[in-house]
Amino acid sequence: ALKDDIDMFGVSGYQSIEGFKGNFDGRDNRIIGFGSSEAGVGVGIFKTIGENGSVQDVKIYNSRIGGNTATDSTGLLADYNNGTIENVTTFGNRVEIASGTGGGLVGTNSGTIRNVTTSDIVTSANGAVLGGIVGTNNGKIENVTANSAVVGQNAAALGGVVGENEGDILHAASTHGVISGLFGGANLNDINEYGSSQNIGGVVGINSGTIDSAYNDSYINGWNKIGGVIGTNSENGNVENIVNGRNNGAIVADANNIFAQQGQGGTPATGENVGGLAGVNSGSMSNLVNDISAAIEGKTNVGGIIGLNQNFLSSAQNLMNQGEILGVTFVGGIVGKNDNGGVVIKVENTNDYTLGYNKAYSGQGEFFGGIVGHNTGIVGDAKNNATITVDNANANVNVKYVGGIIGKNDGQIAKVGDTFADSDGINVVADGYLINNGTVTATKSEYVGGLIGENNREISRTNLINSITGA
Repeated sequence: ALKDDIDMFGVSGYQSIEGFKGNFDGRDNRIIGFGSSEAGVGVGIFKTIGENGSVQDVKIYNSRIGGNTATDSTGLLADYNNGTIENVTTFGNRVEIASGTGGGLVGTNSGTIRNVTTSDIVTSANGAVLGGIVGTNNGKIENVTANSAVVGQNAAALGGVVGENEGDILHAASTHGVISGLFGGANLNDINEYGSSQNIGGVVGINSGTIDSAYNDSYINGWNKIGGVIGTNSENGNVENIVNGRNNGAIVADANNIFAQQGQGGTPATGENVGGLAGVNSGSMSNLVNDISAAIEGKTNVGGIIGLNQNFLSSAQNLMNQGEILGVTFVGGIVGKNDNGGVVIKVENTNDYTLGYNKAYSGQGEFFGGIVGHNTGIVGDAKNNATITVDNANANVNVKYVGGIIGKNDGQIAKVGDTFADSDGINVVADGYLINNGTVTATKSEYVGGLIGENNREISRTNLINSITGA
């Protein structure tokens, strides 16, 4: 136990505690100025907390760990946790790793972490997995909040709370932080400097576990697979009750916009697979809200909920988007691109927001839809209330395929009576309708429709209603 605060400024040669099996009680005291970079003997205060070990009621302030030798698993409190950590607060710390996995509190968690708040910087310059609290989670995390900056170059995964989750997360929030895959100095054209980070999420970078109740209002930017809450939800990922919030929660995949205040030109980020909740979804997601002031900006596969969808989405699962969406190709109010195997059924945009062309770019604009930009899967029972304004930035090239519901349809439109099973095996029966209540405007354009810009598949036993005239 700690009797008082400990000031560790100037302490050198510290060796991390290996295989801790006891109970460490901080008694709400502070560890201040801890520093370690000896990866061979562990980098965190504990190298490993064992299955029967526990750490509780401690605060860690103004400390710095890592360095060029931190290449495996690195965390401020523990490199590896197999035990229990609870009631811990960190503030003003810096975790720097060369590669591997790194977390503001724990590098790799296979135990339990609960009631934790972090406000730190976690960073790496070389292909790491980084999280504001945990780098890689194989255990259980509950009731945690990160207010941290998580920044990586060429990162495999970046998350405001967890970099990669294969375990369980219950009640997690990332607030007032920055999760950034753009890393470097002045030259935005130099990919060796700014890298190609992907799987960037406000709460989790890659999810193949379970997430229940997660909230983000941190700022997110990067290059590929970028989501307000999850970068990539993998096939085994199960996600419920997530919100990208109304304060700072912008998702931007555009280096020009991010650094415009510096007066730098450069080439915009590739901006692929950008979604209000997830960049890519191949798993199960339900009860999803992208709140009103959360802007979503990218280039390709940009959606209010999902950038690229490869699974089942339905408003029976309470999904809602209320944010502005800007892209160049495959841009949708709910899903940018609904891929083979993707089902978007019984969905509605409930607010009048703007979906349009991202003028940070100048390429060919294609596939803009109030619900789905481009469908090669299944879409049905969809209602759009959003305003679609595609103002072409390239005077020499027409915008193509703009629709109130779907920009271009090369897939199936659900007929009345069609039955689809969600990820829990619950059947959803189609009523058979597509309804557009939003104005569709496209300048210098081709293939513009109130419901579908261009349709290449049979539509039958489906009510088609466009309530807008004269546009």
